[in-house]
Amino acid sequence: MPTELLNALPAAALFALVTTITPGPNNTMLLASGVNFGLKRTVPHVLGISAGMAILMLAVGLGLARAFEHLPWLYTALEAASIAYLLYRRGRSARRPRCRYATASAARCAFTKRSRSSGSIPRRG
Repeated sequence: MPTELLNALPAAALFALVTTITPGPNNTMLLASGVNFGLKRTVPHVLGISAGMAILMLAVGLGLARAFEHLPWLYTALEAASIAYLLYRRGRSARRPRCRYATASAARCAFTKRSRSSGSIPRRG
């Protein structure tokens, strides 16, 4: 292993630890998912965040920033693909039926309405 890589390993491990345990957006989403859907249905979310973090660390370790310096069009392409994906997800979200329709998510909608109106979270029976 190159010495540069070994010298950067403690910093990368510390970065991974801090981003895992601090109350950032991922942990907030996991908390909300756990409360609303339970542990069993939240496990894929946890695994997805963990896999994403591993991919991020791998990309940084392999020198993705250096590739972007040498190939600036690659960075632009990644930005364009990211924007297209976010717009696609937004479009899907906008077309999703709302609570007023009779759908499979009616129980979740009822839960949301009750928690907003009463100011407290109802207990599951």
